[in-house]
Amino acid sequence: MTLLAAAQMEPGALADEAEGGGGAGEDGDGDADALAAEVELQEQLLDRLVQAQLPRLRATPLRTSAALVLALSNAGYYDPAFFSEAAAAAVEGLGSLEVWEVPVVATALAAGFSAAGHYEEPLFEALAARAVAADASAPSGPAPLLAVAAALLEVQHYCPPLLDALAASVRAAGGAAAMPAGQLVDLLLVVGFFRAAPHDLVEQAGGALADALERQQRQEGVEEEQQARQDEREAGGGQGAGSASGAGGGEALLEEDQLGRLHLAALLLRQQGAPLGPRLCAALAARPPGRLLGADHMVSDPEAAAEALGQPQGADWEAAGLLTPGQVVGRLTQGLGYEVERDVVAGEEGDGQLLAEVEISITVDESRLQAQQQREREEGQEGRQQQEEGRSGVRRRVAVAVMDDESCYCASPPGRLRGGVAVQVLALQSLGWAVLPLPVREWQALGRDTAAQDAYLRARIAAAVG
Repeated sequence: MTLLAAAQMEPGALADEAEGGGGAGEDGDGDADALAAEVELQEQLLDRLVQAQLPRLRATPLRTSAALVLALSNAGYYDPAFFSEAAAAAVEGLGSLEVWEVPVVATALAAGFSAAGHYEEPLFEALAARAVAADASAPSGPAPLLAVAAALLEVQHYCPPLLDALAASVRAAGGAAAMPAGQLVDLLLVVGFFRAAPHDLVEQAGGALADALERQQRQEGVEEEQQARQDEREAGGGQGAGSASGAGGGEALLEEDQLGRLHLAALLLRQQGAPLGPRLCAALAARPPGRLLGADHMVSDPEAAAEALGQPQGADWEAAGLLTPGQVVGRLTQGLGYEVERDVVAGEEGDGQLLAEVEISITVDESRLQAQQQREREEGQEGRQQQEEGRSGVRRRVAVAVMDDESCYCASPPGRLRGGVAVQVLALQSLGWAVLPLPVREWQALGRDTAAQDAYLRARIAAAVG
């Protein structure tokens, strides 16, 4: 079996292949043990094939290498040596590509490396330069340049020539209003994050997206009304008149993920004074605020975290960082005396105002915090939590963001924040909030020393509001 074929197969199919068509898991749908065995088999097979392919990467056609990188990242497989070698081979081979090959190869490489969280500055610079040069000699519209720029956002790689070429390509193709709504969302998020927003294109995109959202709201309203009538008929014993799906002309709607990214882009662009237009802001404000920097896959309640730790798998859950939010909340309340708030709306409510929801937050009095720091420096009592009576100043809302390596940070180099998380941090800051980032690996390094945990939290809170 080739590496590309293995990376593109489902775990069950890999088991069939490895066992000669035996069909692992045939009688165990939903069986967690069978699924885990299939995933382990997939990883073992990919390990062998990757190690066999590694010495041959530089001799492999670049189109094939790009497909391999993308397939492996989509399969959730990561080998740092393979990706580093693939990056070096790509830098060497980009110049030999035909112009017509560049959009496909550059897009696949950018998407694959960003999805894997593998940051290689020489590769990203070379990809951007080759994509810009190919577009200059054989324009193919803004989509390829936008795909590369969106992928580079995920690893926070800023490339001004690429952004300039993207803006020029959009104008040459008839302006932002001529682009599909999904691409407009990506465009606004890219230029908003990198603070490179051409006001003419932002205005065009804002108007086009406002039109699209208004049509979408009308279509959703029609579908809800038809569904309500259908429910009434069924409740009354009527036969009904078929499904209400597809009402409103069948126009493609923006998915929830796209709406969430558009909301983030609007927050960033509004802070920069870009002319989004009141219609788009009003359409976004009419929707429920999205939750930022949430950790729904983790346990954030201290009592639940303590109970989970006592379970047979508790040590594994703690090692995976799943209990860290609950432990952090416990020390914020019990150790430092903060009142932790849940699901707070950030931003000033009102017509057309863009808001966000914060899962875990605290309020910090900056004057009292400064006084406490001064006492600690003078008295050397790092563990004191006493606050001065009658001294109160600016109160800052702080979002508590527990960040695990897998979903929040790049795989290489460690500690590099993924662009999708950085966007949420900037969006909250645009609403006047401070953000308290707490990497799981740093918290775990403290062990169960509560004094060290409290000192760590005090220092991080001071840095967040400072």
